[in-house]
Amino acid sequence: CEINEKNWGVLSKTDLPRQMRLKLEAKILTLDSQLREVVECLSSEINSFDQMVSKMDSNPNNSLLNYLKSLAEILIPMLRKELEMDQKISNSVCSLVNRDTLTLYISAWIMQPFLDKGIWNELFAS
Repeated sequence: CEINEKNWGVLSKTDLPRQMRLKLEAKILTLDSQLREVVECLSSEINSFDQMVSKMDSNPNNSLLNYLKSLAEILIPMLRKELEMDQKISNSVCSLVNRDTLTLYISAWIMQPFLDKGIWNELFAS
């Protein structure tokens, strides 16, 4: 994420005082870096999970293992699709100049549209 002092992202069309805008831009750079770290960490975890599952052998006598493997085969593609969207968002959020697009990206990040809420709720219900 690069910031051009005269014209940057959603702050470019604001009447913010220069000092305030510079502070906001510095904070955005920090958040951008943190966001990319989170996405990298998610990617690493999904890859590790996928590798672990691929090493599991199906065993007709072990119903728990078979259940976990079939569950992972559902979750991994879902998580990968969500991660792909998160990567696209994190790669372009700093260059946005349209507030509507930024709002859409924030909503997509929060709503996690590629995660099946029914499956997710069933797995993590208390």
